[in-house]
Amino acid sequence: MRILHYWDGRRGVPRRLQIDFVKKLANLCTLHVYGKNEIEKDISPIKYQGSRNIQEIADELKSDILLIPEYAICRRIPGLNKCRIPIVMMEVDFYATDSCDQDFYKKNNIRYIISRAPISFEDQNISSVWLPFSVADSEFYTDPDSDFLVGRKNKVTFVGSGPGSSNIFYRTRIDAINLLNKTEYFDYIGVRVPDYVKFLKEYIGALSCSFPPLRFPPAKTWEIMACGTALLTTDFYYKNILFGKDECFFVYKENLSDLVEKVKEIINDTDKVKEYTRRAIKIIQNRHLDSHRILELYCILKEVHEDKKLTKIWGI
Repeated sequence: MRILHYWDGRRGVPRRLQIDFVKKLANLCTLHVYGKNEIEKDISPIKYQGSRNIQEIADELKSDILLIPEYAICRRIPGLNKCRIPIVMMEVDFYATDSCDQDFYKKNNIRYIISRAPISFEDQNISSVWLPFSVADSEFYTDPDSDFLVGRKNKVTFVGSGPGSSNIFYRTRIDAINLLNKTEYFDYIGVRVPDYVKFLKEYIGALSCSFPPLRFPPAKTWEIMACGTALLTTDFYYKNILFGKDECFFVYKENLSDLVEKVKEIINDTDKVKEYTRRAIKIIQNRHLDSHRILELYCILKEVHEDKKLTKIWGI
């Protein structure tokens, strides 16, 4: 099976969630990446030219499947609507699909969508499957049997977009940041932290949010848990499917009425934090590493290649 992945790098989605993850397919099948600034000789043998028809690239590389990124990128791929091989979209920014051109998929013969959020596109006659986020095996590694909380700042932090963002689904997150910024228990850092993983591991807790009213967990959910940092988030759907029934993170209400109280609990109840974070690390390492998820991605693509019905690995 020969996979061609298109990537132009124009979105703000971190490489670790898209291109770096996809490149791990190279251990399981023949993978080529065609994209701006992708110059690895074996994986990217064709120099990127923005105007070149994607089917020409697929023909030259003898590709069986074209794997494309989220809607916001792939709508600009030259010749996509004339592509003769199966097209699979891997949608990361699920909320962007709410405002996209719903005829786009039909016009471009996109028959398969792999969604990183638990949503289905089958009401649009598209075969879709949920592929949850994961973390890089070594980059996010934390030894659950070590004293991983020792020496951390006894505060909660947030890394990412916050005040100033126009994303309508960030409203609860922004309100939470603004509320906690008035306290002494919180550090808001913003975006583009040089060493993201190291930074997360400097704090005892980290804030996240599940995009109310969508209630889907972002990639931060997995990343914070993997770092042995106490996750503080609004509630989200399918949490038991993902992480089991035993509590392994802290939940605050969407109206923020208990947010400050939850932060104080994290910084004051060391035993509970140790219990939750150690459990979270073990769950991530047992079920949610890139090595687990890339095998699932390979199996999905193999079913596409063999024209089989997609297996709902995670139920959706």
